[in-house]
Amino acid sequence: METVGKLVITIVVVVIVRWGWNLLNWAWLKPKKLEKWLRNEGYNGNSYKLLSGDMAEFAKIVKEARSKPIPITHDITSYALPFDHHIITKYGKKSFIWLGSNPRIHIRDPELIKEILLRPGDFHKPHPEPFRDSLIGGLIVAEDHKWAKHRNIINPAFNLQNLKIMFSAINLSCQDMVHKWELLTVESESTEVDVWPYIDNLAGDVISRAAFGSNYEEGKKIFRIQKEQIDLMFQMLNLLHVPGRRFIPTRANKKFKQNNNELQSVLKGIIDKRKQAIEMGEGTCDDLLGILLESNSKEIKENGVGMSMQDVIEECKLFYMAGSETTSNLIAWTMVCLSLHQEWQIKAREEMLQVCGTKELDFEDLKNLKILTMILNEVLRLYPPVVITTRATYKETKLGNMMIPPGVRLGLPFMHVHHDPEIWGDDANDFKPERFSEGVLNATKGKGSSLFIPFSSGPRVCIGQNFAMTEAKVSIGLILQRFSFELSPSYKHSPFPIMFSAINLSCHDMVHKWELLTDESGSTEVDVWPYIDNLAGDVISRAAFGSNYEEGKKIFRIQKEQIDLMFQMLNLLYVPGRRFIPTRANKKFKQNNNELQSVLKGIIDKRKQAIEMGEGTCDDLLGILLESNSKEIKENGVGMSMQDVIEECKLFYMAGSETTSNLIAWTMVCLSLHQEWQIKAREEMLQVCGTKELDFEDLKNLKILTMILNEVLRLYPPVVITTRATYKETKLGNMMIPPGVRLGLPFMHVHHDPEIWGDDANDFKPERFSEGVLNATKGKGSSLFIPFSSGPRVCIGQNFAMTEAKVSIGLILQRFSFELSPSYKHSPFPVFTMPPRFGAQLILRNIS
Repeated sequence: METVGKLVITIVVVVIVRWGWNLLNWAWLKPKKLEKWLRNEGYNGNSYKLLSGDMAEFAKIVKEARSKPIPITHDITSYALPFDHHIITKYGKKSFIWLGSNPRIHIRDPELIKEILLRPGDFHKPHPEPFRDSLIGGLIVAEDHKWAKHRNIINPAFNLQNLKIMFSAINLSCQDMVHKWELLTVESESTEVDVWPYIDNLAGDVISRAAFGSNYEEGKKIFRIQKEQIDLMFQMLNLLHVPGRRFIPTRANKKFKQNNNELQSVLKGIIDKRKQAIEMGEGTCDDLLGILLESNSKEIKENGVGMSMQDVIEECKLFYMAGSETTSNLIAWTMVCLSLHQEWQIKAREEMLQVCGTKELDFEDLKNLKILTMILNEVLRLYPPVVITTRATYKETKLGNMMIPPGVRLGLPFMHVHHDPEIWGDDANDFKPERFSEGVLNATKGKGSSLFIPFSSGPRVCIGQNFAMTEAKVSIGLILQRFSFELSPSYKHSPFPIMFSAINLSCHDMVHKWELLTDESGSTEVDVWPYIDNLAGDVISRAAFGSNYEEGKKIFRIQKEQIDLMFQMLNLLYVPGRRFIPTRANKKFKQNNNELQSVLKGIIDKRKQAIEMGEGTCDDLLGILLESNSKEIKENGVGMSMQDVIEECKLFYMAGSETTSNLIAWTMVCLSLHQEWQIKAREEMLQVCGTKELDFEDLKNLKILTMILNEVLRLYPPVVITTRATYKETKLGNMMIPPGVRLGLPFMHVHHDPEIWGDDANDFKPERFSEGVLNATKGKGSSLFIPFSSGPRVCIGQNFAMTEAKVSIGLILQRFSFELSPSYKHSPFPVFTMPPRFGAQLILRNIS
């Protein structure tokens, strides 16, 4: 028995030692051995860091690059591949980076790239590749025999005949998108619009119809989930190469798994339903799924083995990821390039009209669109769908003059090849579609068509490239038939959201709605209050929560409802135990409060995790608050709790939206009543910035508008009364006040007191502020002007409120004149703040 025990212990020790040795070899010895080989071969890079490699620096640099605007240029390699650019700049072209414990060398030589792509048996896709494997499988990751079998089964789906069948699905989706744009321009014939969301939805729409036909609506659900999965992967970027990363219980990881299960379930349901229909002779085979299942069934009958259910699911996921992302990018960048280069837009439109006039484009027309093909090729060269791809060695492999050991990854930067002056000439970074006028061989100065690789090259060239080009030609052709387009002044090659831009964006949205209302007759009567109220919520949603803007709007809606509920319970407010009384309003209030807590906690948790992983931005109120709180905890050991942060976020909304919406609304009412001040403010606005967009530096020059806003804040203060209380015997003036006494401080009375402001205290006279607040109070002190309170507890957000009010009123003055409508009813009624109770009905006249 003792011998058996010793044997068991020996086996356990051997297993642990072997496992420990393998772990040590994988985590340290093998990477260090590869690093030595790389340096001997003349490659340079950072020294290996245990497990993480370069991933922390990688995530940081990618984040920084995405946060900086770049000039409008086609020379975008440093932006598209920021970390690779950083390493190449630091160590030279012959360099490497560490993806976890795996080194990746940069292969810049076009001949070596060509050789690698032609030898898929020697240079496999890397396995595992966390980012890719988490999102897609199927043909793109299969190797050797499995890849050959899957390629053979899928090929029929993308042949010319089946592409013709799917053409109608592509055309229908493109027509739907263009029709939406026609509705936007029906009144004024032109409009500013962000085309990206429409194009992004178009690509998902096309692949939903073309891949799933009659299961189109379920197909759109898959598209939505896949998009969310990409966002989640970017949240987990710096953890991608950490062993066991998928088991780390982060919110992003949990949501990713949940989405993946839903995706599997939806796809399995669609596939099962279609297979049963085909077996019963009812299912069609005129979409990608039908063709794939038919081809797979044929393979099984002829050779006994085909794709499993999981294989088919992975191919369907690949349809989405490759089919939508590739094409949406191509269409969007083509519109940007044709906006920048109007001469090519004109040439493409003339060709389109010459080929098919104003009739609908058909499949046979596509081959005659030579100029459009040149344009699309040039866009694919400058903005390739895949900027870099990776291959790996799994045995000692010869490449050029090198013998590469197993375990080395090879980065093939298609972007660098496409922008290389030695291949394309000194104008490599210029948009010149004419370079493709005599084919790709001539475009590369005779260096070979294999150097144009937007869809990769060799045996593993993208199987769906003809599908992508067909969709791009149909959509761009249809757009050219119906529209001309140019870049908007607000277009940014790399937008970076800051709080001023959040305010500006929301104000523009509101003013655009008013422009649509006045387009036909030039003027209209409108209650501006709901628009202003929504504007304030919109601004605080963007400025407080940035990327969580939609969830932010949900918080705004709940907070507004809570105020209404409080007024329903007004007579119970001071009843002891009021919150336990089972009224409908009380129940709803509690339900809303729980939802509010849950939504805010989710946003805060998500942002905290992102910041901890080096991915979250700190350019909105929440990000700045969390960053400051984290610093406080590090320096002093204690900061805000989660509940504290939640309460501050609720305050962002209540104070940040109510205060400003009231100020903007009452300013418009006052300027309607006092047209002479409206004229003065507009003249100042036009003098300061003309008709161009207001920028942050302009605000300090709006002296008249500042006087007007101060006078509105005096007459209609956001808080009409506030309360303080004594909690011990306290001396105030000549009084000793016992504990338990509440003191009402009526700011409204102070602001309307003739002894402070003069006999005209109830008149609208902005000029009283022309020499500052001290002069306005007849020398009695600036502390008597208290719209945002005073002392140590003065409102922390007053500058934010004033900035928003100046931007919105300034923008309105540029575009409209306004006066009171006969239906206006004056109703300054204090709630928590003082909104116009019956709205603010004005007559707007478009003067822009």
